[in-house]
Amino acid sequence: LRHESKQNIKICVVDGGLNEAQIQELKKKVFSIKKVKHDLQGLSKLENTKYFACLVSRVFLRETFPEFEKYIWIDSDAWVNSWKAIDYLIEASSDGKLAAVATADRHNEKVLSFKWLFSSVGIMKSQNFKHAISSGYGQKIARSLALKPHVNCGVFALNHESKFWDVWKKHFKFSLLKGRFFGSDQLAMNICIYHEKLNTELLPH
Repeated sequence: LRHESKQNIKICVVDGGLNEAQIQELKKKVFSIKKVKHDLQGLSKLENTKYFACLVSRVFLRETFPEFEKYIWIDSDAWVNSWKAIDYLIEASSDGKLAAVATADRHNEKVLSFKWLFSSVGIMKSQNFKHAISSGYGQKIARSLALKPHVNCGVFALNHESKFWDVWKKHFKFSLLKGRFFGSDQLAMNICIYHEKLNTELLPH
């Protein structure tokens, strides 16, 4: 990935199960490779799996790489089409705000699942609502999220000093305690945005 060195950006990688050959190859291309540092011991049956390391790495970026002022997370399967996207993330995450992207967009035909039962009565399903209920949140919190655009944690930015980190970790741990694993980091982020009402800048799709 080519970028302007004057922007003082360092590309780092979280090691979720790399072999030695992969580490040596990546070292030539990135600033740092580290295993994730977290305080979640005993909260999940999957603690010693590669999946666990990958899931918790987003929430614990600040602990894993404490030397930075700002963190821009990009999933390893994401394609950076234009450096302008990075500029957006940098600018939008000022003043402690979370910069992120919702899955709802003009290109999506629908963001909810709705099954008609009869006449004007039907059953609505949303990702946020379903995950909140399965993670142990009550109806009140689940409903506050139900109709909101689902925010994806695959690409986001946060300043080091943002209060978002601690609240995100609190809800992430709650989800793990209730047995929910996959998607719990993303649910916790949506809880922070819509229930805790933490300052967030939603970027273009």
